[in-house]
Amino acid sequence: MNLTHLSIRSYFKTLSAIAPKTAASQAAKLFQRPQKRKLRAPEKLFYAEYKSTRIEYDEGSYYTFEWGSPEGELVILVHGWNSNAGSMAGIGHRLARKGYRVMAIDLPGHGLSVSSTTNLVRMASALEHLLVSLNGQSFSIVSHSMGSAVSSYALKNTGLAATSLIFLTSPNTLTAIFEEYRDTIGLSQRAYLHLVKRVEAILGESLEDASVPGFLNDSAYDRLLLIHDRTDRVIGFEKAVEIYDQTTRSRYLPLEQMGHYRMLWTEEVIDIVEDEMEGHLAPRYGFASLDYRNKARK
Repeated sequence: MNLTHLSIRSYFKTLSAIAPKTAASQAAKLFQRPQKRKLRAPEKLFYAEYKSTRIEYDEGSYYTFEWGSPEGELVILVHGWNSNAGSMAGIGHRLARKGYRVMAIDLPGHGLSVSSTTNLVRMASALEHLLVSLNGQSFSIVSHSMGSAVSSYALKNTGLAATSLIFLTSPNTLTAIFEEYRDTIGLSQRAYLHLVKRVEAILGESLEDASVPGFLNDSAYDRLLLIHDRTDRVIGFEKAVEIYDQTTRSRYLPLEQMGHYRMLWTEEVIDIVEDEMEGHLAPRYGFASLDYRNKARK
């Protein structure tokens, strides 16, 4: 934990003790503010190379990028928190070369879709607008990290059916996310309960009821593949197992030493995504069918 984190923790610990409601309010604002970071080299190349399209909708605007074959099977790329559409470009380039129509989105508060605050609901609403605008065209989704929660929430809310879902890591319950946040910033339990009320007001449902498996079980999709590194330091591998255990039509594939972000640019992972899209993944890994969940546990 660096000096900034220590200062934030000390601040919220003190404020929680004397003004828990105020601490909750400020914690909610901080949570909804993505960190501004410099673009990585491949992300810079992506933004320099691809033309963006700004799309207006009821809640503001967002940006999309499209490449590949206009007549190809559509794959939508959904980035994670504190990230951007360019982070998914390595996967997008491969799929485009294989004849797919690829579309990436800058979710609200990220990339070109500038916003001072954002959250799961706001990000999902932009993706929902994009999915509805397809007017019934079939689609698959490849998502990373928080983008997987956004994707499952958007599918639930639209009622639209996805062909294939590929989650390159995913959180599980929102409760776990906020409990970790509570502990990270030093929020007291009393202040945390006030924070939960604020979150539930945004969600329109109980925080305990909000989970990726719950969203998925209320959604329509043909198959789900969870790809997760056993040594992931951002989202623990057990989240993939939990989601698998609580959903149907799902499988998970454990990786080793791929990292949380680095996996997006690793050829082996990109190969897996391509094979899954083309229905070749099971034979590639020596399984007779797509349901290789038991062997994946080993």
